[in-house]
Amino acid sequence: MERIEKQPYDIAMLQKMEKVLGLIKSVSVQLNLWKSQNTYFSIHNRLKPEISERIAKGDHSARTWADIFRGLGEQLDIKVEFYENTPGHL
Repeated sequence: MERIEKQPYDIAMLQKMEKVLGLIKSVSVQLNLWKSQNTYFSIHNRLKPEISERIAKGDHSARTWADIFRGLGEQLDIKVEFYENTPGHL
C-alpha cells in the first residue's frame, strides 16, 4: 500500500494489489488490514475531489481508475463512491 500511496494513479499496481488480496482472502488467511485500510482511506480522501470532478466531466480514464480503486477497497472491506454529486457522500 505504500507504493500505491506514492503512486495512486498506477492502475497496474492497483489491479495487482486487488488480486493479491483476493487470493489471500480465498485461502482464509486472516490479515490485520488496519494500516492498509487507513492508507486506502487517506488516498481516497485526498483524490476524491479531483476524481469526482473528472468523472463528472466525462473522463473515462478517471472512471476506470475509480472502478479499480473501488475494487481494491472491497478487498480491504471498505466501500467508497466517487460518482455521487450530492454533499455528504464518500
